[in-house]
Amino acid sequence: MGSRGCAGTILPLRDPGRSSSRRPHRLACTINELNLIGLRGYDVGSSSSEIKDNFVRHLAINEAMVRAHRRGVDALQSGPGDFPVGLTLSMDEMVAEPGGEGVLEAAREILEDSFFRATEGDDFIGVQCYSRVHFGPGGQAPNQPGVPTTQMGYEYWPQGVEHCARRAAAITGLPVLLTESGIATEDDAERITYLGEVLRGVRHALDDGVDIRGTSCGASSTISSGHTGLGPSSDSTASIGRHSPAVPSPAHRGSGL
Repeated sequence: MGSRGCAGTILPLRDPGRSSSRRPHRLACTINELNLIGLRGYDVGSSSSEIKDNFVRHLAINEAMVRAHRRGVDALQSGPGDFPVGLTLSMDEMVAEPGGEGVLEAAREILEDSFFRATEGDDFIGVQCYSRVHFGPGGQAPNQPGVPTTQMGYEYWPQGVEHCARRAAAITGLPVLLTESGIATEDDAERITYLGEVLRGVRHALDDGVDIRGTSCGASSTISSGHTGLGPSSDSTASIGRHSPAVPSPAHRGSGL
């Protein structure tokens, strides 16, 4: 994750006005979750103590990732081929605890907004969201007591996906692809409930005019690869969207949507 570019096929990205066509389109993102590279290297990763919490280096990595993205977009858009190009961001619904408002704004700027500004000239913004995080005066705060957690220790918070999609669309003005979401759980009934809540949130955003072109679940290897190996279990890939019929996994079918 993070250090690799990605290319793939997603059904909902189709030519406007060609509703009868089922042919998927190719798309490309320059760097997957480029906002996590500095974070994992210098803040929450497994780096040595000599470079841990090096804020200057973290920001320098962010700037390098923005430059790399822009060069990647230029190269891909120059051909051969003609396909949508963008980036994907790892996002959370971020909330401030009392006294944490300034920390929240700084976190948004460092983790999301500085990368949103780098999307000018892109064709889409990829949003990858699984949960919600809290910020207090001293930094990231614990989960809210009483909110269930997943195998990854994240809050069970499917409504965060809708929140992040709306925020990304409002700030960038670009079509949104929900390129990852899901839940790490062994319980398919819980997975079905989670995905149903995510898709209902997507439906609400679509009804309000948010330009969401499709949504995909995160595979278990995607969720766990950057964190804990192959332990946690998540969701098989499927897509829905305004412009295409659904291609459901069993969990999507169980959601009734």
